[in-house]
Amino acid sequence: NIPLILNYSANEKEERGFRLNLLSSAHLKRNNSSNILNFEGNDYKGVSLSGILNFYKNFKGFSFGGVHNIFTGEYYGFASSVILNFIVGDFVGIALSGVSNMIKGSLEGIAISSCLNCAKTNGNIAIQIGLLTGIIEYNKEGFVLQFGINNKIGDSLSPFLNARGFKNLIRMLRNFK
Repeated sequence: NIPLILNYSANEKEERGFRLNLLSSAHLKRNNSSNILNFEGNDYKGVSLSGILNFYKNFKGFSFGGVHNIFTGEYYGFASSVILNFIVGDFVGIALSGVSNMIKGSLEGIAISSCLNCAKTNGNIAIQIGLLTGIIEYNKEGFVLQFGINNKIGDSLSPFLNARGFKNLIRMLRNFK
């Protein structure tokens, strides 16, 4: 699906595939690629490329939002944006943003940005790289590693490098098959 300006669909089924739009693309399920905007009301699987905005509920795959990626549900995969990756649910994968990654749920994976990485909690393994990094509620079953000027995990604040849960990392590596 490669419309130039806007793509919108109210399909109740899952969407899959590839979308590329100059302006916008909208769907209610799983697959989008827009040159400017991608909107998805439900689930999406695949690749979504947008010049300005990707907006989805649950997403599995690769998304590049020229300016923003906004996901109101869970995200599994690779999210890349120039300014902001904003995920309301849990995030599993790699988030790469020029300015900020904001995750309202659990971060399991890697979040890299130039300024701010913030997540409500961590999953098994969470790595944050940025000027300011933060995990609001530390999950004691996981491992967190942060690189930045100001790093916060729960109540622990540390400049440059902050790590918690090394014993959990060792346990996970021993159990890895």
